[in-house]
Amino acid sequence: MIASPIPPAPHETGNRDAQQLLKTAPRALELGCALLVGVLAGLLFYDFLIHRWFYFEFHQYYRSTPESRAYDWYRAICDVAIGAWLAALALDLARGSSRRRDGGLFSPAALRLCGVLFALLPLGLLVFDPGAALHFHLFAWCWSAAIACFALATRRARAQANEDRARPIE
Repeated sequence: MIASPIPPAPHETGNRDAQQLLKTAPRALELGCALLVGVLAGLLFYDFLIHRWFYFEFHQYYRSTPESRAYDWYRAICDVAIGAWLAALALDLARGSSRRRDGGLFSPAALRLCGVLFALLPLGLLVFDPGAALHFHLFAWCWSAAIACFALATRRARAQANEDRARPIE
């Protein structure tokens, strides 16, 4: 009978997994993600342009109320703001370099903000649709995304703090 090799200890496999996660992403993956995010930004800008054109072309047929004007402004501002943010993110991915010292796409503060949004999203969903409580997968997905955002933000902040302490005083 042939003896099977001894499986590695859990802390050894965890260390190898961590090293695998810390490797830089392949350039083709960065370019593919940049293309996908850039297309999404382009769709938001397209939505903004079509919505504005439709409004200015047919505004005489609108029964304009303060609520409809507020909605139009809200939608236009959100389209432009999110589109500009996604376009900047796509450019960072396409360039292959980040403006951050650690090379990440998001700052720890932005990750924490996303974590809070992911954590509160299911609660807001319950306010508007109490039947959403039956869809546990939505809650699990949002809260796991929130935990991942907070964990990554903590790790990135800790790495920045260690880097700042190691730097000599100038």
